[in-house]
Amino acid sequence: MRKTVIALTSALFLSPSIFANNNIYTDILLGKAKQEFESSFEYSSPYDSGKEYYKQPSQNTTSFGVRLGYQFTNNFSVEIGHNQFGETDHTYVDEFNYTINDKVKSSSTTLGVNAQWPINDKFFINGRVGIAAWDLKAKSTDSYFPGVVEEDSEDGNDLYYGFGLKYLASENIYLGLEYSITNMASDKTEKDGQFTEKVNLDYDVSNLAIFVGVNF
Repeated sequence: MRKTVIALTSALFLSPSIFANNNIYTDILLGKAKQEFESSFEYSSPYDSGKEYYKQPSQNTTSFGVRLGYQFTNNFSVEIGHNQFGETDHTYVDEFNYTINDKVKSSSTTLGVNAQWPINDKFFINGRVGIAAWDLKAKSTDSYFPGVVEEDSEDGNDLYYGFGLKYLASENIYLGLEYSITNMASDKTEKDGQFTEKVNLDYDVSNLAIFVGVNF
């Protein structure tokens, strides 16, 4: 997915004729991301089987993003972007009275389309949809193992979508507000002899952001 984004960026945005058309724009976004995470772990063998669930309380983090787009018509454009959604930090005491700390960083690289409709000469509403190449990086500590940090990562491609409002402050500068949702899901099954392990991951990020953009 990331290689596809790089190839399309080179073909679309690095052509001299593209800049001559004055249809390139870029956005910088700053917002608040609500991150929700739950997972399940299922195992089975001839001797034992079981299923465990984990749900982390939702947390709000500061998000930052950049976006580059090319407007084909007054109502339609194609965009690439990158978002850093921040890091969640969850501490709890397990059933054995040990303290667990889990931290997760989430990010996404996106490729999608943007459709906009004018309300008047200054205001526009828009909708976005596309594919997000997401990445999760986790760190966990357990007071039973002091000084030990377990690290893990997961990545994949899933849908993102959103809607927002844009205001033209001048001919080339605009401001906006948008709400977007990025779904990150993963299902894995591993077998080792007679032992089977299934892990399901569901991670959702709802991001409310303001942005400032410039038309070139």
